[in-house]
Amino acid sequence: MSFFEGPFIRRAKDKMKNALLKSEGRQRLIFIISCFLLLGGAIRGQTIVSSWGDNFHGQSGDGTITASNVPVKVQDISGIAAISGGGAHSLALEDDGTIRAWGWNSWGQLGDGTTVESHFPVQTVNLSNITDISAGIEHSIALGADGLVWAWGHNDWGQLGDETCESSSV
Repeated sequence: MSFFEGPFIRRAKDKMKNALLKSEGRQRLIFIISCFLLLGGAIRGQTIVSSWGDNFHGQSGDGTITASNVPVKVQDISGIAAISGGGAHSLALEDDGTIRAWGWNSWGQLGDGTTVESHFPVQTVNLSNITDISAGIEHSIALGADGLVWAWGHNDWGQLGDETCESSSV
């Protein structure tokens, strides 16, 4: 188990979730929250995805590179089952089992076949029937309904688990 999967992170997420629910008393519909490094995100109510924090690479998904200390709506996205925030990119699992991604993409961590950052959500290519997602610092991972694990992005230390050290944008 890595530091990022351990009890410290789970407790931090729980504390952040509870604090957000208390501070946003009238918005008790927040049901999924993800945070990592310089970005926070939440799915509120009718699957409105919001994010806040640093936005130098467009990881807030609002079409800008302007940081915000209050939640801003991620553009052009709905029907979301889960979100995950990486080092400077974000992932959203859609209800149909596909993935949308936005933000920093120097290593292909958005999975759209490019290394160009996106300030809006883009479709991750060649993946369907996904049941879970996780955004790493510079890579992304998805779990398929068939139990297969898919990984893409930065791989200098073998973090994609493919027995190589070659990065992949798909």
